[in-house]
Formats: sequence, C-alpha cells, structure tokens
Amino acid sequence: RFLNGDREVVLTGEAYFDVKHDPAHPFIIQTGNVDIRVLGTVFNVKAYTEDATVETTLLSGKVEVSFPESNSKARKVIQLEPEQKLIINTKKEIPVKTNKKTNYSITPVKILSGITHNGQTEEEPAAAWVNDRFDFDNVTFEQLSHDLERWYNVTLRFKNDKYKQEVFTGAFRKQSINDVLQALQLMSGFQYEVNTKENIIYIW
Repeated sequence: RFLNGDREVVLTGEAYFDVKHDPAHPFIIQTGNVDIRVLGTVFNVKAYTEDATVETTLLSGKVEVSFPESNSKARKVIQLEPEQKLIINTKKEIPVKTNKKTNYSITPVKILSGITHNGQTEEEPAAAWVNDRFDFDNVTFEQLSHDLERWYNVTLRFKNDKYKQEVFTGAFRKQSINDVLQALQLMSGFQYEVNTKENIIYIW
C-alpha cells in the first residue's frame, strides 16, 4: 500500500517518525479518534490505550492533528510548529492538565543539541526512548507509573493514593527499576516493596 502511494498507519503505543516529504501522498497516522497528517517531518507520537492522553511532539517540519473537540460533535484541527507538544485528553473520566474549557493543551518542548560533558550527543526528550533513555517531565506519579510498567515490564500498585499526585521530572539511562524508585523516593518519601514472584511493586 505504501508503494502505491497510500501512506496510512494505525498506531497503538509510542513511535518515532521521520517522514520523507511527498506532498502528493500525505502520511496519515490514526490512533483512536485522533488523526495526524504529515507532509514531511520528524515527530513522536505517544498513544497507549491505557493512558488518558495522546501526545504528539513535533521536532521539525509540520503536522496537522485532527480530533473530536470537547462538548462538541465538531472536530478540532491544529497545526503544530516545531518544538511544540500537543496533549489531547481522550478519556473524559480521567482529569489531565489541559485547558479547563478544552480537552487539549499545547506546550513548548526543549530540543536539546550539542555535546554533553562525556562527549555524547544529547537527544530530544520526546525521542530519548529511541536511544534507551527514560525521560519524564512534570508528570504525576500515577502517569509515570504507566511508563515505568511498560519500560521495566512490571506492575505498580498504590496502597496509598496520596502519592499518585506527586509530580516528578527526571532522566535515567540503563538503570534498574530499583535505582529509579530509590531516586524518586528521595524526592517524595514513599515506601515500596517488590514482589519478585509476581513482578508487582507496591507503593505506600
């Protein structure tokens, strides 16, 4: 289908795209009720079914995102500029940090460039996972728990709900789940226990 010019994909999960410019054959990504139309660009899409949001982060080029507008049958169409992230709330029953009058928000993202102190090139935060780096920025522990579960193939369960709304920012590369939890523990003060037989981590 791609060879015949029909460039459409259906996405569940997270993917990093580098799409060749071809105005005659737009590249379209469908994830639930959200459609992303691309003419040639580099961007990241995060769209897991268990999450309350779909995130599109534009690194370069231009994308057009179409999705149902809150409290309306109409569809909203937004064109993103480079270094912008669009967050769409796809589950009304789960509150997320979007504009109270809408079901989406647009935030700037920092596109890192240059060389780090150890001589390695820094990568964009939205695509850090491609290079085996686990990044998160200003997210609640509840939101972060879903990413931790996918990244480390574990299950997190909260015995104390107050920690679900703790907000964290951080970055890890090739570190164990214990290393990550110990670092978060220093910032929050929660306790945790690992059930190795069932691969479950309890937070309280």
